[in-house]
Amino acid sequence: MPVIETLAYVPIDMDKFIDFVIDGKKENGVHVTVGGQIATGVISWLQGRGVKEAHFFNSPAGDPMQLFVATIQKPETYERPWMKEIACFAEYVKTDGLIGTITNFAPIGSLFASVASNPILDQKFAMGALRVETIRESIRRGEPAFPIAEEELLATLRGEKGTDPQALFSEVKKSFGFSL
Repeated sequence: MPVIETLAYVPIDMDKFIDFVIDGKKENGVHVTVGGQIATGVISWLQGRGVKEAHFFNSPAGDPMQLFVATIQKPETYERPWMKEIACFAEYVKTDGLIGTITNFAPIGSLFASVASNPILDQKFAMGALRVETIRESIRRGEPAFPIAEEELLATLRGEKGTDPQALFSEVKKSFGFSL
């Protein structure tokens, strides 16, 4: 039976947060490193966790209630605190619990009425997951065209200390002809 994890966050700026989810935090085209951890973004981190399925939802930028929600099929049975494990994540979300301001108190259904599925994020995740699985299968078959071990691939996607996402992404493009 699948274990489903649901997470909800209040972005400081929805558009910037969604950019971070997709591509991490970069300066001059290179992922930022903070405390040795590399800010590869949410989608990459989920794929490095081995998440097979994820769905994303958010309110539109500018809506008085700002909320970002993700549901994922967990590959593990223990807790994985996103904010602590994804470099720079906390820079993009509020931690005070305030989801917005409105003039009248309303039931939760009304407050979250503008939260809708984000098919662009869903598609980016699904395409990336398919590509990561293609690479993992190639590594398992022992194909010499890709010189990175499976665990190193996953660690790099998670932005772990000592990894080099730019080198990995360049090698993926060279070996497989697609981008992660």
